[in-house]
Amino acid sequence: MLFRDTLRNISFFSFFFIISFIVVIYAKVPYFPNLTLSEAKEVNAGNGGDEAIILIVVCPSRPDFFSLYGSNKIPTDNLKLLAKEGLLFTRMYANAPWTRAGSASILTGRYASRHKCQQDTSRLPRNVLTISEHLKKKGYKTGGFVANGNASSIAHLHRGFDIYRDPKTYWSRLGKGNQVVDEALSWIDKVKKNRFFSLLFFVDPHDPYRAPPAYEKRYLKGLENSIRREAAWEYKNNYPEKERQSMLAIYRAAWDYTDDQIGRFLNGLKKLGLFNKSTVI
Repeated sequence: MLFRDTLRNISFFSFFFIISFIVVIYAKVPYFPNLTLSEAKEVNAGNGGDEAIILIVVCPSRPDFFSLYGSNKIPTDNLKLLAKEGLLFTRMYANAPWTRAGSASILTGRYASRHKCQQDTSRLPRNVLTISEHLKKKGYKTGGFVANGNASSIAHLHRGFDIYRDPKTYWSRLGKGNQVVDEALSWIDKVKKNRFFSLLFFVDPHDPYRAPPAYEKRYLKGLENSIRREAAWEYKNNYPEKERQSMLAIYRAAWDYTDDQIGRFLNGLKKLGLFNKSTVI
C-alpha cells in the first residue's frame, strides 16, 4: 500500500506539500461543478527535509459545501490559501463509515478490516503500528490534540505520541477549535528546535450542532426560533423543515469557525518561522 511504503521512507511525505507545478492543464471536476483546477501532471516533491509534519483532521466534512471546492455555502478562505501552496485532492475515499474506524485507518494506513478497530468497543491491536510510532522511531517529537472522543486514547490511538490531549484524559467534554489550536501551538513552541509530527483533530461541525454565538448569528437568520442541535438520522428522519435548516445553518457556522481556527494555527506556524519548513496535510 502506498501509505505503508511512505512510512518506510518518511521523506516521501513532502509529496503532499507541492513546491511547483511543472505541467498544468485546466479541468472541470464533475462532483464540484463550479471548481476549475490546475491539474498537476508532474510534481517536484523537494528533498524531504521538512522539519515538521502536521496532519489536520476535521469531523465531519462535506467538501461540496466549501468555497475551497467552488461552493458559496461555507467560506473556507484559510484552506483555500493553503491549497494554493499545495495539492488539492478531488477524490478521497473513506475507509469506514464512522470516526473510530476511520481515524484508525488514517493513523495506520490500513483498511478497517485489517486494523480491526471497527466497533465502539474496539481498541487498536498492539501489533498494528501508527504513523506516530513510526515517526517516533525516526527521532520525531510527537503531539496529538484531539477533540473527538472516538479518536481518543480510549481506542489506543494515542500510541506513539509524547503528548495526547483528548476528551478522555484532558478535556472534560469535546474540545473546542480554539482549545485544539492553543494546545498545539503551545507544544510546538516548546519542540520547535526538533523535528516533530503534530495531529490536530477538530470536531466543532459535529452534532450536537454548536458554534460561537457570533457565527451562529451569521447563519441562523430567520431560524432563531426553530433551532435543533441533535438528530437521530439513522431511525428518525421527519424533522420539520425549519429544524433541518437550522442544523444545516449551525453546521455551516461551525465550519466557518473551524476554518478561522485553522487559519489562526497556520499564522501561528508562520510567527514561529515554521510554516515554510512544514508539510501540512
